[in-house]
Amino acid sequence: MSFIAERKSLIALGMVAVTSRLIYSALVDMPQLGNGIWIALGVALILCLPLSLLLDWLGHSFNAPAHQVLEQALGTVTSRVWYIAAFALMVWDAACDGRMLNCISSYFALSARSLVVLFGLTVVVVAVGCLRGMQTISDVAQVWLRFVPLLLLMIIIALFSRAQFGWLFPLLGGELPNSLMTGFSLVGHCALISLCCLSANPPGEKNDFMTTKILVFSILLCALVALLARVMSPHLVNVETTRVMAIERLLANGRAPMTLQLFTMIISYSNLLLTCSFDLLMSAHLLKLTLPPLPGWACVAVSGAICLTLGLMGWAEQYAALFLNTYRYFVLALPAIVLCCAALIKQKRRRMAHG
Repeated sequence: MSFIAERKSLIALGMVAVTSRLIYSALVDMPQLGNGIWIALGVALILCLPLSLLLDWLGHSFNAPAHQVLEQALGTVTSRVWYIAAFALMVWDAACDGRMLNCISSYFALSARSLVVLFGLTVVVVAVGCLRGMQTISDVAQVWLRFVPLLLLMIIIALFSRAQFGWLFPLLGGELPNSLMTGFSLVGHCALISLCCLSANPPGEKNDFMTTKILVFSILLCALVALLARVMSPHLVNVETTRVMAIERLLANGRAPMTLQLFTMIISYSNLLLTCSFDLLMSAHLLKLTLPPLPGWACVAVSGAICLTLGLMGWAEQYAALFLNTYRYFVLALPAIVLCCAALIKQKRRRMAHG
């Protein structure tokens, strides 16, 4: 199996993954932000934009895959330590997405279902999809991106007369410091684009700003979904809510009729399924970079088994996810920044040496 995909397909998969992270972190795990969600998204965009530009420059300055540049700049040992840390985080991310998929599956069935059956089958389905290779999953992501704007437009048109725009105020939300801190934690989700670069084919042509496209599109789509959620369901002030309750409120789409809830559920379920696939693919890819002799199918199997174990043991539940959100930036983004700076210094030295 191949962990390499065409750049166009990989951009689509990256957009789905980053968008999913931002939506479910802001609207499901931290609904207490209320109207301050747009501030958090803006902070994430401002902080991550320099990183995306650096990664774009890196991808178009060297005629080699990004992981080879990483190993040249940081050394084999250091880069593989980062691979292991990112692998652990991505497997745990897959478990978190699987748990949310379990919540949505239960909502579909309108009754409780066994976590072992639903979550176990989800991981198995995703692992089988990953065995077909990254290109297959990425092509599905392209189809998803073409249908989602149409479904969202249909929802907005149908619900426009029911929207309560007064619920958008106050614009700054209740607690500005919380919105700013949440924006900082969301940067870690945006830094997933650095993992996409590891699987990108060497461009060899013009700079198409791959990572910046992923970041800007994801932020804009998340802002649209957040706006729709705010005008359709009132903000619950100082109400402690679980992930299951938050997902049910999001899927119910506030005051929407049952016929429109189906569109929201289709978007959410397919989005999370693709994101979970992205997590396992990147986990397998990172494991393959750490242990090159390991076959691709074995990397997927190991990643899937660890994901299943974490999910069934409850280590991927809401409060554990909130605790680790803040540290994603340090694990994923900072090494990428170090990589870019090291590569820039190395390139400058080469130019000076050649006069």
